[in-house]
Formats: sequence, structure tokens, C-alpha cells
Amino acid sequence: MMPENRNQLNRRRLIEVETGRDITYFKDKPDLLKKYIDRSRDNFKIIANKKHYTVKEVIEIGRKLYEIYGINALLVDPYNFFKVTSPNSHAHNNEILSELRVFTEKYCSVYLIGHPGTQASRQPNNNEGFKKAPSKYDVQGGADFPYRVDDFFIMHRIINHPERSVRTQMQIKMEKIKERETGGNVHVDGDYTALTYETREGFRGYFDENGDNPMYRAKVAKLDVSKELVQIKKMKPEDVF
Repeated sequence: MMPENRNQLNRRRLIEVETGRDITYFKDKPDLLKKYIDRSRDNFKIIANKKHYTVKEVIEIGRKLYEIYGINALLVDPYNFFKVTSPNSHAHNNEILSELRVFTEKYCSVYLIGHPGTQASRQPNNNEGFKKAPSKYDVQGGADFPYRVDDFFIMHRIINHPERSVRTQMQIKMEKIKERETGGNVHVDGDYTALTYETREGFRGYFDENGDNPMYRAKVAKLDVSKELVQIKKMKPEDVF
């Protein structure tokens, strides 16, 4: 993982996602916090962004992490963090995507986090006056990016909406899938999968329309509750952890 934010903040977010608790919950639980910090360090190796890396340098770090720890994926956030070594943006993007493609063939998957380019901010609003979700062609890096990757997800939030139910919703759009033999498909125009940020029985996180969250499901499974995620009226924090 190559973070956009400070290492400590990323580590904190990883713990909060797994436990469904704000980090302040562990203020008086140092042993429990250490348990999750150790688990996080075992499963996520964070590359400090104290240096402006070239894509070749990141790939070399990824190779070492794969050979030493057997990592399953390399995440780069953001995509445009790489040091420019090519004469123009097209050559720069082509170099990055080509180098990463070769890396995935030999080592592990690569996830790139991109942000919308300036042209996305000029797109007209929807009928309610809010920004539409960007398309794969709005990402920084231009058309090179969506054409070269295997899969393309878009995550969109309307953070200034007057209704809280909308502000706390994450819209997930699948705009490209290279292999569809296993049943995957893209969303049609205007469609998306909604994830809602809420608290369920003391667990804070994003839940889909069926009430599923992988981390929450894992906690429930430890209590031998049915897979239907029935209401757990008597779940206590110590049961969750």
C-alpha cells in the first residue's frame, strides 16, 4: 500500500474498518488496540511517501514485498503521485501503465486510485442540482487509463446534499470488466450499487442494501449466528471483539 495520507492515519483507518469502532473506543483498552495494530501490520505493509518515487522504484519495492511477505496486491494512492520521467503526459501514463501491467503478470494485482480531472468539475449537474458521478473518461490520465486497466470502479458521494441519508451513501459504479465469464457485469447508465454508512448493533461501517458488511459478518459468524444476519439485540462490545 502506497498511501496518500500519513502512515499513522492509514493504520488507524484500517483498524476502524475492521473493528467498526472509532479509534477513541480503545483509549482504555491498550491490549485490545495492540492486538489490532499487530494484525494490521501483519496484513498491510505501508510504503512511506517521504520520497517522490518513480514507477520503477515503486515496482521494485512491490517486488521485494511480494518475495519477502507474499503480498496479494499493491495499492497506489493516488495514481498521479509518480514522478514524471517522460517528455509528455501521454508517454508518462503509457510508461506507468505498461510497467504495472508487466508487474501484475509476474507478481500480484495492482489497484490504482485516481481522482477526477478538471473537466469533470465542468460537467452539468443532475436534475436536483448536484454533481453527477464522473465516468471512467473523467479520471486524471485521460483515455489511456480506462483503456489499459482490467476493471474500473467509480465511487461517488454527494456530501453537500440536505438529506443525511444521501450524504452518508456511497455510490459504486462498475464501468469496465475485462472478464465476464464468471458472471460480472457493468452498471447501465444511471445505475449503481449503494453502500450506506451507519451503525448496526455497535458496529460502524458501510452496509449494502441487504445489510451486509464483510467485517461485521465476520464478527457475527464468531457468535454462531445464522448467515442471514438477524438482529442481535444483546450484542455487547466484548462479544464483538
